[in-house]
Amino acid sequence: MPVVDKTDKIAPRSALRYRPIAEETGTIGRRTFVASGQGPRVTRASRLQSRQTDMNIEIKEWLRVDRDGQKNIHTSTNTRRTSGFTKTLPKKRPMTATRPMIDLKHLTPQQQKTYQKSPVLYVGLGMLGAIILWSIIINVANWISIVHDDLQYGRPRTYQTDQVVGHNDSASSPSHFLVINLNRHIEIFEIQGGDPAHSKVYNGPQLLGQSDDLTPATLSFADVNGDHKPDMILHIQGTEIVYINDQGGFRPLKASEHAEVERFLHDHPQAP
Repeated sequence: MPVVDKTDKIAPRSALRYRPIAEETGTIGRRTFVASGQGPRVTRASRLQSRQTDMNIEIKEWLRVDRDGQKNIHTSTNTRRTSGFTKTLPKKRPMTATRPMIDLKHLTPQQQKTYQKSPVLYVGLGMLGAIILWSIIINVANWISIVHDDLQYGRPRTYQTDQVVGHNDSASSPSHFLVINLNRHIEIFEIQGGDPAHSKVYNGPQLLGQSDDLTPATLSFADVNGDHKPDMILHIQGTEIVYINDQGGFRPLKASEHAEVERFLHDHPQAP
């Protein structure tokens, strides 16, 4: 039976049931390894490069250029160890429920100008909204007023009343008065004693406004000159126009009567 001679040389791996304690060096490509009982110690690398490069390589950190043109190096405590060097990892942004405060110092001049103008923008939008709301309120109020006048005076605007003025009339048969706004022109009709055969027409003022064709006109009666006869007062757009009862009809004021009539109207406000 052949016997293997003892030798100081290390037997091949394939013939051993365990790895020898002695170290064995070898080279695979550009990499050098040392074999021992604890296993091979092989230098790990993430990419192919020379040993000299592995030892001297430096990872450049992220740089940021601020508005002054200076480079600020942003470091992080979150690091990871790789073969031969330490790689810096960016910090993770914490999840917060509230919106972080904005520091205007780190913004560009254009961004700072935008943030500084934002309150003015909100104030302008608020004023615009108030103007729009006010316009809507005014339009709704005007619409309500027009609807009310339509129900009360109709179209064209018409006002009617009865009054004893001493023109072929009596308490049992008063005169009938009719005021009509015909295309911005006021017409006053008097039917004396309720008899259409004794009718008179008085011309009122001409209205010039665009929507004045929907303005109602009303009448009231009072003795404004002290002759014990009721005079006719026309009310329109907050203005009072007096017609004097004279000779079976009504006439406009004379120049000498204006002061006396104005004094009377001031002392005795007339309801329309």
